Amino acid sequence: MQVTTCGDRVIAPALRLTAQRLASATSAPAGQRAAARLLLRQVDLLWRRRIIDYLLLRAVRP
Repeated sequence: MQVTTCGDRVIAPALRLTAQRLASATSAPAGQRAAARLLLRQVDLLWRRRIIDYLLLRAVRP
């Protein structure tokens, strides 16, 4: 089995994109924007502490 971590190519850009979109969002209610920012910070904290990652797995059946 082959395991490749690629969170730096998946999670990090997704967090940046989401933060940019939240910064420019004005049509959503303020409470929803605040909740989204809170959840984004929580995911970012998990990512920075290396608690979450994104893996690609490759396995070949014998």
